Amino acid sequence: SSYNVSINYSRQQGYYLSGNEFEVRRLLMRLIDKVFTLNISENDVINSLNIEEDKIILINKHINKVEQYLNNMFIDESTLTLPYKLYLILRRINHDKIVAPFSIGYDDLSDTQEYQATEILTSNYQEIPMQEKLFITLQLLSTSVQWSELHDVQHLPELQYALEEMIEQFEKLTFITFKDKESLIHQLMHHMKPAFYRIRYQLSDVDSLTNSLKEDYKELFHLVKLSSKPLEKFLNQELPDKETVYLTMLIGGSLRRQDEDIDQKVKAVVVCTQGTSISKLMLQELRSVFP
Repeated sequence: SSYNVSINYSRQQGYYLSGNEFEVRRLLMRLIDKVFTLNISENDVINSLNIEEDKIILINKHINKVEQYLNNMFIDESTLTLPYKLYLILRRINHDKIVAPFSIGYDDLSDTQEYQATEILTSNYQEIPMQEKLFITLQLLSTSVQWSELHDVQHLPELQYALEEMIEQFEKLTFITFKDKESLIHQLMHHMKPAFYRIRYQLSDVDSLTNSLKEDYKELFHLVKLSSKPLEKFLNQELPDKETVYLTMLIGGSLRRQDEDIDQKVKAVVVCTQGTSISKLMLQELRSVFP
């Protein structure tokens, strides 16, 4: 229901999905990610979806070429799931299930290296519509990758500034100064390029992992969430909890490296009977006395 996709049945067609094709694709990408976290073998996936293994092998070869072209390397579960995502996208195109034009911002994606790399992935397929090339580009951009150089994110010039503001806000809230701030910003930039496209096109889904991690990093998660306003302003929308968890883990790692422990920090609450304004003045005064 969260995708506005319904399952219908007819005697002629059997069971089929009804809904906007972009949303059907989002659901499909989500299910592919999910199935590889379960105790299901790759052979079972191939057999149940009637996948032609020789085409998966060919797509894997093309992905290797894309990695060389982008000078990037796909990592984590992306290595396993990306070939199946691309295969099933191409199969839906072949069945005339096409995403509607203008669902994806052409200006956002067409000038990226990933858009050029899409030509490699679709080289064996004839007459791929423009909007489908953009959709495949979106999969490359929103996939976790190990970026070799930061010039890859130059088309997002405001992102670094938003992250720097976020870290500055975090430091003000916690009275912690990051010793290697440049390295942390660098890590956050690497993470946020694909995250930008996941968030912008709502490809981030709530995951059961998120809740457990939010509990493990409860205090830190809360502080990162409070600090993320500059990033949300840049994205023009609220940061999904799943993405906040990733940022929390990166910031937490940086804190551990400099032996900072959020849970051990002394906490205080200002209680003042003279009203909010006096309370705030008192808070500022106490902060200057007890940094």
